[in-house]
Amino acid sequence: ELAGVAAAVAAKPQAWPTDAIAQVRAVADALAASAAPLSVDDITARFKARGPWKKRVPALLDMLVALGRARERDGRYSAL
Repeated sequence: ELAGVAAAVAAKPQAWPTDAIAQVRAVADALAASAAPLSVDDITARFKARGPWKKRVPALLDMLVALGRARERDGRYSAL
């Protein structure tokens, strides 16, 4: 069932925000909306944009972990 949910979400990716604060919020919202921990690839599959935006996602996740808004375990992230 989780694969079906992930496929449905990946089928309709949202536009990646251009504003840095909105990017943090978008990643936090993606974590909060997921019942299961997400990998970086799971998160980037939820968004679309041109350019090297995917390179920012690991740093945004690290920021959320440092701020106590997310947890990382075995390369997968979940909201707190």
